[in-house]
Amino acid sequence: MASSFERLTAKYNGRAVLPAYDVDGSEAPNEKIPFLIPWDDIKVTPVKKDLPLHYTVTHADFANPQESLPTTIDVMVEIVDLPEPEFPAADFPRGLINCDSLRLKAVGSTEHGIFVHIPKSTYLTAGVDVELEWQTYLIDGTTPIAGTDHKETVTVSDDQEASGLNWFVPYEKCLKPTYNPPPE
Repeated sequence: MASSFERLTAKYNGRAVLPAYDVDGSEAPNEKIPFLIPWDDIKVTPVKKDLPLHYTVTHADFANPQESLPTTIDVMVEIVDLPEPEFPAADFPRGLINCDSLRLKAVGSTEHGIFVHIPKSTYLTAGVDVELEWQTYLIDGTTPIAGTDHKETVTVSDDQEASGLNWFVPYEKCLKPTYNPPPE
């Protein structure tokens, strides 16, 4: 199908960034068009000064692509290798989440769930916001159970910097949907 408008394709270090952007005419003059550079393209050259960046403008009806003047950027990727979250053995005696694993959220609370321990690391420092995310899956381990995602942003305290962070995952929302009682 031929397009009646132009297509913008960003080029990162000589490689096309996909998907391209199809101009539909609703754009404002001087509107910035964002392009997300995929990690697969970045990891090819994680550190480079003066990495070339430009874009092309094409049209399905014309075989005359136009190329912007190049600009360069400095790329410095720091790969952070965080320790794996932990599930305290006392809470998971058989290595599984089950009824014996449930704990109250706090003294006096009626909300049950489990605690996930995020070990201390050089990146878990007081005052830093940490985004935590939980997703429950079907027994196949790949199919998410709808509505069981749980996200929270926590600002690390001095105590959490020293000993790690214990994050509460609620039973009702995240764990109960996995329960499949046997037929009566």
